Amino acid sequence: MHHIMPPAVCRLASRTAPHLARRGFVLVIVAGLGLVVGCGRNRGPAVQFVEGKVVLDGESLEGATVGLSPVKGSTGLPAYARTDGKGIFRVTSTRGGRRDAGAAEGDYVVTVSKVVADEGDVAIDEDGSGKKPARRPSLKPPRNVVPDVYAEVDTSPLRATIKSGANSGPAFVYDLKSPAPKATPGKR
Repeated sequence: MHHIMPPAVCRLASRTAPHLARRGFVLVIVAGLGLVVGCGRNRGPAVQFVEGKVVLDGESLEGATVGLSPVKGSTGLPAYARTDGKGIFRVTSTRGGRRDAGAAEGDYVVTVSKVVADEGDVAIDEDGSGKKPARRPSLKPPRNVVPDVYAEVDTSPLRATIKSGANSGPAFVYDLKSPAPKATPGKR
């Protein structure tokens, strides 16, 4: 069975169809490129799970920043973590890493610091009103509660080797002491 279209519809179809065909072709190409580029995109470095613990003078250290800096010649990437209330940390790589996912394989210098600001002096309740005295701003600079030797890449004696698979256990427990051991400059 053969259908006959009115001439006006035929003219409209002949002008519109090539335009729509070109537009459709362009959309297919753009969508295809999006899939190829999207699927081939690097989602960050290959990382290994790293979990450890920081203890200072026998007490779990909460709120400390743990840094992993690759030893010269190592293939690792810089990584960081923050300790929780039990001193536990889970590492995140700095370039494209998912939070708490881990660090790239390699040898690292480990640094630990925890900077706190003094809250300032408390004003004396001179008038005896019993109102909570206002705090005066502190003129003291923030301080690191962890001995400085542990906070610097060039002086920290702490090390980690990240291998394929899960990295945790005694090798990742950092038992820091005050006063700290003597700095070992240049050992990186």
